[in-house]
Amino acid sequence: MNAAVPATAAEIAAIRRRYLLMATSVCLLDLAITVIFTLSASSWVNLWRTAGIGLLLLFGVNFWIARWLFEPIQRFLKGEASFDQTQRRLTQLPLLSARAVLPLALIATVFRLSTPWWLDAGDIVLPKSSVADFIAVSIIIPVFYFTYTYFVVSDYLSNLCDFIYRHFGRNLQLFFGSYALKLLVALLVISILPLIAILVDLFSYTGERLQSEIMVDGASALVGVALSAYFISRSFMRPLRVLSGAMSKVAGGDLAVQVPVTSNDEIGEVTGRFNDMVDGLRERERIRETFGRYV
Repeated sequence: MNAAVPATAAEIAAIRRRYLLMATSVCLLDLAITVIFTLSASSWVNLWRTAGIGLLLLFGVNFWIARWLFEPIQRFLKGEASFDQTQRRLTQLPLLSARAVLPLALIATVFRLSTPWWLDAGDIVLPKSSVADFIAVSIIIPVFYFTYTYFVVSDYLSNLCDFIYRHFGRNLQLFFGSYALKLLVALLVISILPLIAILVDLFSYTGERLQSEIMVDGASALVGVALSAYFISRSFMRPLRVLSGAMSKVAGGDLAVQVPVTSNDEIGEVTGRFNDMVDGLRERERIRETFGRYV
């Protein structure tokens, strides 16, 4: 069984800061993509406007929402709420964090794409998007940011659940995620969305503008997919590695193993059942030894 070690105030503050950092890290991805678009359009004088709306929404507003989302978990970590009251928020943290990013990303994207139509700045000439490209990008960017945030926070959730297990001896028992759905969304977003963006460009532009749009979409997809793939792979593989390591120990005869449940899907549920199985084996071994001494 796990011997819980009480968490210090500094450790609680650090695990909270890490969540706020992960939840708002999408603003860095957005800034990188904004710089790529700005470089292509040579509109550096407009960068303060396009980057500013992203920082305002995806960092400022998102930071405030993230603090509110983490509040019930923080109360539990401070001993002001029970685990049963908290674990619903805990298991839904990736989805709630990503869902908060979705409308913020939509507002920022529409603002940027619509700028050439309403900006009256004399010497600033900004390229206007076609209607099809406007609609496609207004859908692709928010969905991409949603997916990125979901898997970034899912990766963080593994660390948070491990922290709670080590310091409070509690494991998740509610599982609202779906491993198959996560895998499907990850594959579709990483592989299909960049292709859709490029196909829309092919039917919307010609000549140098077409080449420029494809280069921008390709570079943006490269940055976004690389970052997303890193966190997606971590969120999928870490719970499996933890469970596999524990199974190897049990196979070697170590029945003192207890594994933190670090996933909110079927893998987490299987990990919980694994712990129950090891508890049963441990109890059976204790009974066998006791009966042997009696005989």
